[in-house]
Amino acid sequence: MNKNRAKRIVKDINTMFGAELAYIEEGRVKVTGERTYKYTLPSEVASDGTIIDQIDMEDVAIDYYGDYRGGYPWIDERLEKLATKEKMHWEWDNPAVVTMFS
Repeated sequence: MNKNRAKRIVKDINTMFGAELAYIEEGRVKVTGERTYKYTLPSEVASDGTIIDQIDMEDVAIDYYGDYRGGYPWIDERLEKLATKEKMHWEWDNPAVVTMFS
């Protein structure tokens, strides 16, 4: 994959999820399974004054163990569609990372 194409794909993925989940390593696009967090608004502070963190499950990009998506390996549909559009596919590097291949 050429460098400009890889940069464009990384930018598209990071924009899609609103977080830095995608990166380039050894010329390949990779996506981490890190969860992104969205914080509640100050008007939604708990009664004891603490801010409650909430995970927006739509922002979980990959889930190898199925902790968030039903107990089986899962890749977000948006990533699958992007790979198909690019005539590529995803392969698991390890439980925390997928890599895009042609």
